[in-house]
Amino acid sequence: SFSHKNKMEERVSLKSTQNDNFDIDDYPSPQTKKINKIFHLGIIFGIIIICCFLTLFVISKSDHIISDPQNSSHQNSFTEDHIKEQKYKRLVEWLLKSGARIEGVEGKSMFAGGGRGLYATKNLTEQENAFSIPSSLWISDRNALRRSIVLYLSDDEFVKSYLDKPGDSWGLILMLEYEQYNPFSFWKPYTDFIPKPASAIGWSDAEINEMQSDILRINVKENQKYIETTYNELMVYLIEKYPHFYNSENNTYESFLASTLTCWSRTFETTPSSGLPMERGLVPLGDLLNHHAGIPQTHWQMTLDTTNKCDTHDPLTFEFYAPQSKNAGEQILVSYSDTRATSDWVQWAGFVPLESNYGDFITLTISENNNTNENINKTAEEILNQMPVNKTTWVGIDGLIPEPFIEEYITSRYQITPAEISQGLLIEALGELADYLRNFEKNLNTTLEQDLLELDNQDKNKLGFKRFQALTFRSRFKKIIRKIIDNLRIRAKRSDPKIENLFDLKDENSIVYNFDDNEWSFSSKIGYSLVIISINQI
Repeated sequence: SFSHKNKMEERVSLKSTQNDNFDIDDYPSPQTKKINKIFHLGIIFGIIIICCFLTLFVISKSDHIISDPQNSSHQNSFTEDHIKEQKYKRLVEWLLKSGARIEGVEGKSMFAGGGRGLYATKNLTEQENAFSIPSSLWISDRNALRRSIVLYLSDDEFVKSYLDKPGDSWGLILMLEYEQYNPFSFWKPYTDFIPKPASAIGWSDAEINEMQSDILRINVKENQKYIETTYNELMVYLIEKYPHFYNSENNTYESFLASTLTCWSRTFETTPSSGLPMERGLVPLGDLLNHHAGIPQTHWQMTLDTTNKCDTHDPLTFEFYAPQSKNAGEQILVSYSDTRATSDWVQWAGFVPLESNYGDFITLTISENNNTNENINKTAEEILNQMPVNKTTWVGIDGLIPEPFIEEYITSRYQITPAEISQGLLIEALGELADYLRNFEKNLNTTLEQDLLELDNQDKNKLGFKRFQALTFRSRFKKIIRKIIDNLRIRAKRSDPKIENLFDLKDENSIVYNFDDNEWSFSSKIGYSLVIISINQI
């Protein structure tokens, strides 16, 4: 066009003043531009192809490393450990900056990719003060109602009805559920470091069934239902009414379950003094202390620290003292309890302590009902509470059934009075009880021998954590069943007047097992499986 021609002449004229040798034919034509563009695109495309080939070459060369599960697992655990280490460093920096005192201890992984423990960095003497954590740094019932979003929520009558429930610590749980997703949270270095809870309440049905324990399954289901109901009532309400605090993207049921189990299983009792309602709290560093039975429990205390400048309104401090002398590099261990049942350990802590089974019991009950299936939907406590006195008993690791229970079994079985019990009926009843327990064991998915064989022939790491816990758990209560059967056999033989030499019947299973009934809780008395003996079926 005419305008295009004028513009071209102007550019040529301008160029001519700068370069006398310039010729209009030197200006690239549209066809030349198109060719140049195609040429440049070709170069770029070629570079991309070369890069792709180089990438494939590198991947193929390293394929033997990536495809090796052992190497892959090692790399993953190395990455996980590195991330944990960085989080731990941030936690310690925050603690020290905020008024904590840490002397001679550090948290580190017990093995590659594993959990963490607290280790001595210097030689510690027994009862030496190792660290102090001011109450302002805890995630606790106290802080929930004093310096968290829960203080604001407590004005809501519906929320307050949950906060007032004793024992469940819903305020503490709501605090954790909010703070862990708050990027500006004062406690973020701590919430980032808290691991996922190991409690069996968070396990799948298949994992629970591996334990082969009805009582554990019943208790886990009850707690799961309770937590799910609370989520649907309380958490859903908070998400709808306070979307600027909670939202459905972060505060899912899975998140709420994890927060609940963390607060139910990892907290210390933090009540400032006797006579006050019990308070609980997550204490940084304190929750790295791992369990071992037999260690003195006087290893920590609440101290009123008036020098604590970080929290002048609540000058409480968690003081930890080494329960035993430790050399540098050794793990510092404490006893969570020496009398808890194995089922209680699994349900709340998610593991079975290998060094102690003091609190393990099997519950035996006498049912006059032909149909014991009606008890399936009842809780363990409901079943036991409906039983008359002497129709329920607990048998510990000694395998000895109390005499009143045997007497009650015989009188119910044969419809006679205690005075009418003959030697023959006693021997017959003892044999029937032994036969029932043998049949009960046969109906389990695996035998004691099979469980022990797998435990003995497999490396703990190769078995997998939960498989190892399941084998250890169920083999323990099967050993108790075997001890009961053996003791019934010995008792029957000793009651038989035809047997002259009683000294030939010595058996390690007849050792008397002493216990203090005051140390029991209901949960520990029903250590494994609820065994229903139906007298009309025998």
